[in-house]
Amino acid sequence: MVKFGISERLTGFEEVAAGLKEQTRTTNNWQIDSKALHVVEREAYAWFSDDVFMAWTDTDRQIRYEFDSRWSGTLERHNDAWHFVEMHVSTPRDL
Repeated sequence: MVKFGISERLTGFEEVAAGLKEQTRTTNNWQIDSKALHVVEREAYAWFSDDVFMAWTDTDRQIRYEFDSRWSGTLERHNDAWHFVEMHVSTPRDL
């Protein structure tokens, strides 16, 4: 498992879990607005893409961050539940 953030690269379940715990501790007022969700499902697999507005407040610095972003990913069904296989979030280059 690897998680790339704006200023981080976390490798392995334990690092990712610790990073998400720290993110939860140091941020609030999250806003996630889907603008163009497209999903294709085939038996036990699915993939998606979306344009998403993301915003949150860094509680340590008291800075509000806002981004237009693009999301895509793949999922696999196990025991009637969907599990992420891969997900990518990026911002347009011209930011």
